Amino acid sequence: FQANKRKALQELLHKVRRTATGKLHSAVSKGDASGVVKALLDGADVCYRGGSGRTALDEAKFVLANVECDMKAANSFWRAQLLRKKNGLMEVILELEKHIRNLVFTVVQRGSRKELQQLHSISPNSLGPVEGDPLGLVGHLAVSQDNAEVLDYLVRADTMKPVLMSAAVGPNAAALEMCNNQGNCPYKLAEEYGHTQVADYIAGVLSVKLAEAVKCGQTW
Repeated sequence: FQANKRKALQELLHKVRRTATGKLHSAVSKGDASGVVKALLDGADVCYRGGSGRTALDEAKFVLANVECDMKAANSFWRAQLLRKKNGLMEVILELEKHIRNLVFTVVQRGSRKELQQLHSISPNSLGPVEGDPLGLVGHLAVSQDNAEVLDYLVRADTMKPVLMSAAVGPNAAALEMCNNQGNCPYKLAEEYGHTQVADYIAGVLSVKLAEAVKCGQTW
């Protein structure tokens, strides 16, 4: 009986999420930011790709590009209509990126590299720096999970597709050497929380960097 009850609940949740995802894509195409927020709250799947093969974020950017193109040839009346839609789409994009960013924090805390990789693939900037927190996602991981595999992905993601194109070192790799306002670095935090795998990974990376600096006669 319990197994059947669980199965029925899972099917209901799947149906609710599927419905919310459909509403999400519909709201995106209209540039309806409030509709997008509601669909996300209802559990819409931001990783789902519709018939066009695009995620909701991809679709929003695609529609925005088309609207901006149409504005160039539109008369004053239609340009005003399109401008409203453009503003709506820009708000939609902000809401989607904020939601994905929040999901990234949840996934890092849960320690799922597969989910992190999926979210990163649909929103490359989702692994970027955290305003006001120099340790960012690396610091969040150091205190929440003893998962060196996820940390390795965060650090390597900076190299695979730099979040800050002008930076020589991405924010996650740089965070390994930083301290927060309390003077705590990721290595120290990992040790305090008993996350030995994360601490060992950080120690290994910093050891390599120190050896390279000594070899090149640099101060580090």
